[in-house]
Amino acid sequence: MRSLLDAVIARFGAPTLKPLRKMSDRDAEAILIALPNVGKKVARCVMMYSLDRQVFPVDTHCWRIARRLGWVRPTQKDRHCAPRDMDRLQSKIPPEFRYSLHVNMISLGREICTASAPKCEECPIATWCSKIGVTRGRARKKLPHNH
Repeated sequence: MRSLLDAVIARFGAPTLKPLRKMSDRDAEAILIALPNVGKKVARCVMMYSLDRQVFPVDTHCWRIARRLGWVRPTQKDRHCAPRDMDRLQSKIPPEFRYSLHVNMISLGREICTASAPKCEECPIATWCSKIGVTRGRARKKLPHNH
């Protein structure tokens, strides 16, 4: 955390991201990604929530739902979204819908479209879902307790 703060101060002369407000999305994202331990997802979260930018951060829930809906390459099985796939997905979503879609996909992914036991019967978008990667009856194996 300290190295992040030091990098911001070195860049802007103060502990602020205010100068990013005057930059293009591309430039602001590049500066954020150059900070220690900041990737594309974190950069876009900062841009969306702190700078009011119309970007689309892709977290694990958004990525899982996008895969199940068939919005991304069917061969892409990675648990985490590659930067190029994040850009492709963002480009498919109209800017004015990115914030609400992001927030709602996180909620849906946490509550209904979970990784291990999705509740498809409760899903409000089940009609439009291809359910790619969803297998019925999948249960987590319990590990034996060592006493």
